[in-house]
Amino acid sequence: MTYALCLDYEREVPALRRIIDTSIKTQWTLADIDFEQKLSSDHYIRILEWQGALRSTYVRGLSDKKKEQLSRQFVAFDFSQILHGEQSAMMLAAQLVNCVEDLDAKIYASTQVKDEARHVETIRKVIRRIGPIYDVGPHLRQTIDHLINCHLWPKQVLGLQLFLEARALLSFRQHLLFVNDPVFMDSIQNIERDESQHVAFGIQYIARGIEAMTPEQREELVTYGVWLDRNIWSMTKSAEYRAIFEECDLDFDEFEAGYEKMSFLRPSTQGTAQSMKSIDAMHDTFHRWFYTALHRVGLSEVIERRLGRKLNEAEMADSKAIAPGALPWINHDYSVMRPTEGAERVTIKKLHAAPSRKKAPPAKKKR
Repeated sequence: MTYALCLDYEREVPALRRIIDTSIKTQWTLADIDFEQKLSSDHYIRILEWQGALRSTYVRGLSDKKKEQLSRQFVAFDFSQILHGEQSAMMLAAQLVNCVEDLDAKIYASTQVKDEARHVETIRKVIRRIGPIYDVGPHLRQTIDHLINCHLWPKQVLGLQLFLEARALLSFRQHLLFVNDPVFMDSIQNIERDESQHVAFGIQYIARGIEAMTPEQREELVTYGVWLDRNIWSMTKSAEYRAIFEECDLDFDEFEAGYEKMSFLRPSTQGTAQSMKSIDAMHDTFHRWFYTALHRVGLSEVIERRLGRKLNEAEMADSKAIAPGALPWINHDYSVMRPTEGAERVTIKKLHAAPSRKKAPPAKKKR
C-alpha cells in the first residue's frame, strides 16, 4: 500500500476546518447514554407496522409477548447489518488517513476512525439489549469487500460517505418513527449527528478529487456509482429475515406466504396514515437531497445513467430549500456541506502499489 505524507503544515482547507471544528464541539461518549434503563413492552412493538408484519394473519394471531419479541428481532437484525457497516467504515476511514494528501483531510479521517469505533461499541450495546447480533448479509458483504479492496480513494469516499453513511442516516430517522426505547433514541441521535458530518466530509473532499481524475478514473468512478445506486437501497433481501423468525421459534414460511416482499430501506407498511406520510416524506426528501449532493460534487451522471434520463430542475433544487422537518440534519449541517468555491486540485493516489483491475460486481436482475 502506498501513502501520502503531507509536509505542508501551514496550508488549511477551510471547508474541512469547518467540519473538524463542528466535530470537536459535538463529541460525545458512551457514558452520555444510560444503557441501564429498563425495556418496556411497548418500546419496539410498532416496528411490526413498518415491516409489514401485521399484514400476516399469522403474526396478528401471536400473543402480545411474541409480537414484542419479534419486533425486537427485526430491529436487532437491521442494526446488526448497520453494526457490520460501522466496523467496515472504521477500517475504510483508517485507510483514508494514509492516502488523502491534505493534512486537514488526514485529521478528519482519523477523527472519523474514532467516531466509527464509538458507533461500533454503541450499536453493539443497543443490539445486546434486544437480541443476538446477526450475521452480515451476502449483499452487504459483497459491497464491503469491494470497498475495502478498491484502489482509488474517491471510490471509497463515494461508497462510504456518500452511499453507506447516507443510507444509514435515512434508516436511523425512519426507525425513530417507530421505536420508543430511550436508549435506542439517544444512541441513534448521537450517531446520526456524527454520520451527517461524515457525509459532509465526503461531499467536500470527493469534489476536490474528481477534478483531478483522468477520464478513465472518472469513468470507473461513475460506473461504480451506478452499481451502488442500483444495489445499495435494497441490500437486505426478504429471505434473510428468516433468521429472526427462527430466533423467536416462529414459522417464516407461514408468515411470508402470500405477502409482498420486504425491503430493508422502505418496507411494505401497514400503519397509521401519519406514519406512512412521514415515511414517504423522508424517502422523497432524502432522495431530493441525495441527487443534489451528487450534482454538487460533479456526479449527477451517476443518477442520470441510473434513471436513463436527465435530472430536472426540481430534482436539482438547492438543499437549503428543503424543509427540515423530515430529515433535520440536512439543513442543520448545510453550512459545512456546501462545496467550497475555487477548491484546489488534488492528486488521486492509489491505495495499492499494484492494484488489480476489479470491476464493480454486476447488478442482479430483479425477479
